[in-house]
Amino acid sequence: MKIQFSINLTPSKGLTRWALMLAAPVAVFAGATLVARANVNNLVSFTPGTTVKSAELNGNFNEIRTSVLALEDATTALQDATAALQDDVAALQTQEAASPGPSQIELTNIVGGIDNVTAAAWETFNDAEFTYAAMTKIGSTITPTVAGDLALKRLTVPRGKYLVGWSGAAWGTSLATCQFRLYDGTNVAGQSYVDTPNGMLNVAAAHPQVVEYTTDQATVEWLFQAQRSAGSGACQVDLQAANRRFGIYMIPIE
Repeated sequence: MKIQFSINLTPSKGLTRWALMLAAPVAVFAGATLVARANVNNLVSFTPGTTVKSAELNGNFNEIRTSVLALEDATTALQDATAALQDDVAALQTQEAASPGPSQIELTNIVGGIDNVTAAAWETFNDAEFTYAAMTKIGSTITPTVAGDLALKRLTVPRGKYLVGWSGAAWGTSLATCQFRLYDGTNVAGQSYVDTPNGMLNVAAAHPQVVEYTTDQATVEWLFQAQRSAGSGACQVDLQAANRRFGIYMIPIE
């Protein structure tokens, strides 16, 4: 960066008097780009044939010096503001790069894909046909820890709030009273309750919930679970028939 201005001293015929022309405004350039500008005011103008007084000439140079110093201060402030802006942009880029984006797994029309939970304790739905290869994946997901688990697993989840939920072919059969949920080992989401009167099939309704991680997570795995709290029959996921599907999703919201 350099400060650019020009002074033109033109000799008169007798070479004893000088005409002084000062360029204004004063400008600061970074390469070929103008980054700041300041006008030089209160200059004494000289014309050919007039006597140049040292006080007037010194006054002009002082005016230039004052403008240049003010311009340097303004340029420093501009550089500081630019550096702060660059830091903010870099922080946003880092945050964006770290953001996991939405993640989802989905199974549809799986031959032999059915599992029943009849235990009073929470149990994860698992079937040999619920393979990771058969899942439709969105976002960055990885293979569940236990083969056959109905689960959404991903690595490196930054701290923040996420909308977590499930939807699809889950229900109670034959007088079963069932509860469904997603569980990551600490947090619970997508809680649902279904009672199956008179042995009828009763479809569970999914309820997404907001889950907050206050620290970065190396691994997050949401397991789809059920418990039969009363009755006979089973809590069931059945993906064997046409147009049956089941999915788990995790969407960052902050």
